[in-house]
Amino acid sequence: MKVLEKVKVVLALFLNLLGLIKSLAMNFSKALAASKTAFSLTRGFILSAKQALSSPSFLIRVLMALAVALCAWHWFVASAAVALLFPCVAWMLAKKFHSETGGTSRLLPYLARLSKHRHEELVRNLRTIDNGDGTKKSLQSLWNANAQLEDKRVLLTGATGFVGRSILLELLSLMKQEQEDGIQVDNKIYLMIRPSPAGGDPKTRIQDLREEDCFSGLRTVWDRVVELVAVDDLSKPKFGMEQAEFYTLSESGISHVIHCAGNIRHDAPMEESAAANITAALQLQTLAYDEWNSKACIVVSDALASISSYTRSDTIIKEELVPLGRYKAVDLYHSMVGDQWLASKAMKELGIPSPYMLSKCVADHLLSRSNKAASVTKTVLIRAAIVGPSWILPFPGFNGGKQDVLSSLFGAVRSGSVQVCAFPDSPLPVIPVDVLAVGIIHSMLSENSMKSDSKVSIWNMVWFLPKVAQDAFSLWTVIGAFASWEAALRLLLCKSFHTNKKIAKHIDDVFNKLPESQVWKTAFATEAPVGGAFDVMRLRGLVPSYEKSLGRHHPYKRRQLPDKMEPAFYLASVLRTVENMMNVGVSQKKSDPTALVVPLIPDHRSDLWWALTQPNGNLAHRVVGVVTSKVLRKACSSISVDLASMADLAKEMRNDGSVPLCLAPTHRSVLDFVLISLLGFSMPGTGIKMPRIAAASHRFRHLMFASMLEWCGAFWVEQGNRGHELAATLEAFVKKGEHLMVFIEGQRSRDRRFLPPRYGFIKALQELPTSLGTPVLAPIAIDYERLPEHQSLASEMHSKGKKEPLSTSGVLGWLRQLFATQSINLGAVQITFGKPTRLQSGQSAEHVALEVQKQQRKITSITTFHLAVARVHLKIPTEALESVILSSEGNLLTGSTLVVHEAQRLSSIEAWCAHLQWMHLIAHLLRDSHPNWSTWILNEAQLGDEELRLKATNTEYNSEHLVTVLSKLTEAFEEADKLAEAASKIILSKGIPEPGVDHVLQVMESQMNTTASATTIVPPITSAAASFVARGNRDNLSSFVSDFAKDGNEEEAGTTLLPVYAQESSNPDAEHYGGWGFVDSGFQVVGGTHGVPASVRFKGQRYRISGKEFPTLHGFLEDVMGSKLPQFDPTCAEPKSVDESQSKKLLYLFLGNGFAASKLSRDPKERYRHGTGHCLEDIEHLRKGSLPRCPDLVVWPENEPDCVKIVELAEQHSMNLIPFGGGTNVTHATNPPPKEVDPRPVVSIDMRRMNKIVWLNKEDGLAHIEAGIVGRDVVKMLSADGFTMGHEPDSLEFSTLGGWIATRASGMKRNRYGNIEEMVKEVRMVTTKGVLTQHHHNAELPEGEQFSFGRVSVGTELKDLAMGSEGNYGLITSAVVRVHRIPAVDEYSSLVFPDFDTGFHFMREVARLPQALRPSSTRLSDNVQFQLAQHISGKSGSVIETFGKSLVKSYLGHWLKWNPQTISACTMVYEGESKEVAMQKQIINELATRFGGLQSGSKNGASGYDLTFAIAYFRDLIYSYQIYGESFETFVCWSRALDLCKGVEADVKKIFKELCLPGEPMICYRITQLYEEGCCAYFYLIMNLVGVTDPCAKFNLVEKTARESCLRYGGSLSHHHGVGKLRRHFMPEINSGPMNEWLKDVKKGIDPSNVFGCGNGVCGLVDHEKEKPVSEVMSWSSSDYINDGEGQEKKEN
Repeated sequence: MKVLEKVKVVLALFLNLLGLIKSLAMNFSKALAASKTAFSLTRGFILSAKQALSSPSFLIRVLMALAVALCAWHWFVASAAVALLFPCVAWMLAKKFHSETGGTSRLLPYLARLSKHRHEELVRNLRTIDNGDGTKKSLQSLWNANAQLEDKRVLLTGATGFVGRSILLELLSLMKQEQEDGIQVDNKIYLMIRPSPAGGDPKTRIQDLREEDCFSGLRTVWDRVVELVAVDDLSKPKFGMEQAEFYTLSESGISHVIHCAGNIRHDAPMEESAAANITAALQLQTLAYDEWNSKACIVVSDALASISSYTRSDTIIKEELVPLGRYKAVDLYHSMVGDQWLASKAMKELGIPSPYMLSKCVADHLLSRSNKAASVTKTVLIRAAIVGPSWILPFPGFNGGKQDVLSSLFGAVRSGSVQVCAFPDSPLPVIPVDVLAVGIIHSMLSENSMKSDSKVSIWNMVWFLPKVAQDAFSLWTVIGAFASWEAALRLLLCKSFHTNKKIAKHIDDVFNKLPESQVWKTAFATEAPVGGAFDVMRLRGLVPSYEKSLGRHHPYKRRQLPDKMEPAFYLASVLRTVENMMNVGVSQKKSDPTALVVPLIPDHRSDLWWALTQPNGNLAHRVVGVVTSKVLRKACSSISVDLASMADLAKEMRNDGSVPLCLAPTHRSVLDFVLISLLGFSMPGTGIKMPRIAAASHRFRHLMFASMLEWCGAFWVEQGNRGHELAATLEAFVKKGEHLMVFIEGQRSRDRRFLPPRYGFIKALQELPTSLGTPVLAPIAIDYERLPEHQSLASEMHSKGKKEPLSTSGVLGWLRQLFATQSINLGAVQITFGKPTRLQSGQSAEHVALEVQKQQRKITSITTFHLAVARVHLKIPTEALESVILSSEGNLLTGSTLVVHEAQRLSSIEAWCAHLQWMHLIAHLLRDSHPNWSTWILNEAQLGDEELRLKATNTEYNSEHLVTVLSKLTEAFEEADKLAEAASKIILSKGIPEPGVDHVLQVMESQMNTTASATTIVPPITSAAASFVARGNRDNLSSFVSDFAKDGNEEEAGTTLLPVYAQESSNPDAEHYGGWGFVDSGFQVVGGTHGVPASVRFKGQRYRISGKEFPTLHGFLEDVMGSKLPQFDPTCAEPKSVDESQSKKLLYLFLGNGFAASKLSRDPKERYRHGTGHCLEDIEHLRKGSLPRCPDLVVWPENEPDCVKIVELAEQHSMNLIPFGGGTNVTHATNPPPKEVDPRPVVSIDMRRMNKIVWLNKEDGLAHIEAGIVGRDVVKMLSADGFTMGHEPDSLEFSTLGGWIATRASGMKRNRYGNIEEMVKEVRMVTTKGVLTQHHHNAELPEGEQFSFGRVSVGTELKDLAMGSEGNYGLITSAVVRVHRIPAVDEYSSLVFPDFDTGFHFMREVARLPQALRPSSTRLSDNVQFQLAQHISGKSGSVIETFGKSLVKSYLGHWLKWNPQTISACTMVYEGESKEVAMQKQIINELATRFGGLQSGSKNGASGYDLTFAIAYFRDLIYSYQIYGESFETFVCWSRALDLCKGVEADVKKIFKELCLPGEPMICYRITQLYEEGCCAYFYLIMNLVGVTDPCAKFNLVEKTARESCLRYGGSLSHHHGVGKLRRHFMPEINSGPMNEWLKDVKKGIDPSNVFGCGNGVCGLVDHEKEKPVSEVMSWSSSDYINDGEGQEKKEN
């Protein structure tokens, strides 16, 4: 059978193609001729090619090559012409078809299931009977009136057939109602049933009939009234019954005979038709007259049999016998059962098309003339038209699964069994089977039929369907049965049957008879069963049989039929029945058997051909259509559209075709965009155009295929897009007649819940001009059995919310998994339409949005797969949940292709998301008992719906099934609540009074690891439970939306747009007061409100990253911190407490000693700033305006004499002088000591006005520079003369030369230029002992002969004393430093390694190279810093750039199998001459290849160094989110470096967990300066401390642990930051006791009065601290915040 069906389909398609070629031959005959010529030429060349090409002559070979090229060109042109012509012609046909049909199927508005009220109204109309005197009465009242006279004992034949079943159904319904009305009668129905041709005995057949669904409510009355009459054959004498059985039947008192059995095969032999249709009817009539004395004998005949005798279309076919001309009925009857000669001649002469038609005509004549005058029996001939499925009962389109004539006609064409059918232009005569059944029973009961003198009544039961062919093909294109071009061609051929008789026969031969004969030949050749071919023949036989009948329209004189029988409604229900019989839809609605579910993408034709020939769409739509159809067919078992649900929308569109239409689907997956676009492309007959889709710019515009999305109709909604701007965009679209699409929720709800709606788009629609019409919103539910994002969602939840934004590489990875591993099966996808909502004037946007969501809830579908998941995961019995869903008016789909083991394989997270597919149906029932959970499942606005309130009030909670479902759910909810409460208590016990949602969730997960509930109580319900107990969520249930349900790029509302610092200045180089860097530069936060995700932008124009936007940086921060960022707070308070007791006195003192007022300041902000550096505590003090102590005066010396004078005044008046350079220290070096330690007035000496280059010796490469110059000025001034110092620390722009010397600094280009101690040759220092120098004492060098020695051996050098002095010895006023010519080549480069360990070993080898072969700078970053650099690289500038990035990611991840979470990056700077740089690059690249590194380009290298200058600004950004960050560094030997890096990271995470702090710490590191024996490891520590009491203390405790860890793993206390006050307590562990005492003695020797009393390093150690361990010196320790072994809290002052 399968082989035959495939062969038949192939032949049919081939012949269709042949027919198309024939009908269009003139259009491309030239192309075919050219193709033929090219083929001939090609053949000739192939035959001679070998000989020609083997010729020794070069000229002959060249000529042959040219000839072959010419041949190929002709062949290509001819083939391309033919290939392009076919789809072009098909496209034109499709376009023409849809323009003729109006673009919308006329039947769509009638496909929906009738409402209960409407159905009852039509049933009453169906059963209303015309009395013939202008009055009407119901069929039931007529039945009951007859029941009072006598019992009715009805003999019914053909009960197993199509018409007989409907009559039986109606009879039983009448008898049931009769019983309910209290009428006591003894009615009986005798069913005369013969054995089936397949061998079924009558008892089995009647039992099967009883069990059919249509009799489910009538089985009680069935058992009471129905009796079986088993017969052998109705055409045999006494039906072949035994004498005793026949006698029993005769004695039963048959009052009415209804005969509807017969042979309706048009191709049946003549003798069979005569026996079944004439002999059986005559025998029943005779028995009714003579034996049974019945009241009536009703025989079902055929109205179309009468048409053959009428030639004029205006002739009314009356209720009379068909004229047989010169032939007698009895002679024809005898001929039919005899030699058939006369009957055959009569058929030809009378134009009767088949023996079936002839048998009906003859039977009518014989039944009329066999009437006996003495008999009381009346004969009623019911002449029915083509009998089709029911109109109303039991539901529209019902046919009991039988192949009725009308459904068979449509099914033959629909299935391809008949390629072309003679559908007429005139209305098609039909009669619904339920209307026919009511008419037959009416004729049985009607007294009018008993008063006829002839005792024979003829009733014409005919109704008409107009535009049958056009409507049918239009609907078939909508459901994808035929392509639009194919429907147009078939419709044209169908009409040709009547408009052009000459070609009608040829069309029938080519498209119908020839495929039929091929099927038969194939069946016989393969000896295969011919049952399938036989069925095809039967269906095909209907076409010629009805050809004459369908070819002309005759008005009928007919009996009164019910009112309001809409032809379009009936035709729609018939076609729906045909589709459901053919099992087109994969799943059906259990709650709605009349639904018509059709595939979105046709699966029986080429995707390319389908896409090219669709009538609508541009090239992009067609390309995307081909690709997505293949992808979706691979990923989904079915993608179906509930066509019947479109009825209301189709009605709106037909009533007002120009109405602005906006589709509003649910949003669960990115695939939603594709599916809705395909809806308009694949089903143009629905009238839905491919919509313009509102897409968030930040989510899609960075993708490689963003341009393709634009071409397909997407338009970008930018962040902060104002309503009037959006309204103007929408108005432009609507004026062009385009449809729109928007997701009301504004974001994906990947856990399937209904999120609170957004109103901006609706408000923009309301602003459209009224002249454009009232906009209509069409709710759509897109329901997935499994979501495409289920894996990423589960991964994010398990990784504590680390969300991966939508990316091109992610899409490509998913496609690779789909096609390569075939591990993705999404099951069925269902698209259902809800009742459209008009935006009436005066309506609020909130009301409209909620109404749309209400409709979406109503049409959301649940499949049997979801029931299976609930049974496996929550142990909810399937029958219980099914009952609850159906009783809640949910839509339950059957026929899921996902089997039970798929449900068992689901993770608990995905299982909970699957439960949320149906939980919204019962959310309102939890409102009183579990209000939090009720609101979490269904947002507060939806729960406030009055309809849901009434449902909750009227629900019977004692239902066993409902109790089962609710108990299983609430059990899980209550357990989650207990876990959340326990977690909250643990956090509170740690001194954190207001924990956030993520913090509670974090502790919950750690607790769950030790409980059995971990398998059931998982996200998303854990995150919901955490939100219930978290701060601020108890009173704001609308914020219960789980972050996991949203997109990874979405941001909560309430975020400030951008940071605004307190200080603004006209000075272009003004620096931030409460943060790092220049006022005109820094990170800005944009968005973060009203659903617009937060994005980050770097303002200003100073850096390469200035002006760039970083849309993913905000999300990256949330990912690495493991929690949502809190509210943005960039405020910087004014200084609160400033000690003025000595400030004014000092000011007058300095003024009195010759210092200008411009050199002095006692401004609170200046004093605060000069009393701090840039470590975390300093920034917090500045932001909060609460510094423990600040300098009393700030002084700006402008030369060395000023410095000498300041020192003298300080010594005379007992002042404490603290040198101040750029204020960039992170060691508290410039912070004044507490007053209790040093009560003297504090003066801050700001050296930055000493900023000149004293001299430059170009020949020797030396420069004498004042110490107050900042790094950026050093670079600027030296570069003007073509030189550079080469010292580039991260703080280059703001730190000073004196600061570099005082802290023993190091720069990023140390490999080439060395550290500061290698650059400085001489130092000048002002001390209390005077000016310290070391050159030629008292020797004045002549002008132009400035120099310094490269090396001397004169004992201890002054520069060694100054290095690392940290302001303890005096003021460094200037230094002679080594300078270099600016290198000719300056290049960036970068490498990536699969992991940090591999990159580390590469760095070790680089350090072994001679210094001349190393790059100037080489830095290796771990994965976290690598990702941070990627997020600070900015948006891609072009599609090509985006494409390139996506390809690189795909190559690394999917080809090389590198884990994105371990990749490490190395950035390098090469400087020098071109040959020098080339050699360095060659050696480095060879080393990289050896270690498996890949080149990443110069742009990424530059981006890595941009991060150097941006990272300090970055700390200010995160601090505004209450996220604390700091850096620290250490020198470590190569042998211990890896252990140190990983050990520090582990120790930080351990203490963080012990302190029960929220989220996760971000601890990352990089290897920077390289040495032969070791390297510098540079760490960043970032912590989210929202809601934590005394956050700075907690941070310092974690940082202290990190520093201790560095020392424990063999690292130094500092590599280049210095000691200051922050680390001086570690010095007893660094230096020996004598060493520390010697350093103090040096200090006393130089500064006996301690004028420079900053107290940094060893000089700040007091005697009582000297012997104490570090943990006791610190003001806090880990024991303050960690429970001891007995669980008691320890808190020390």
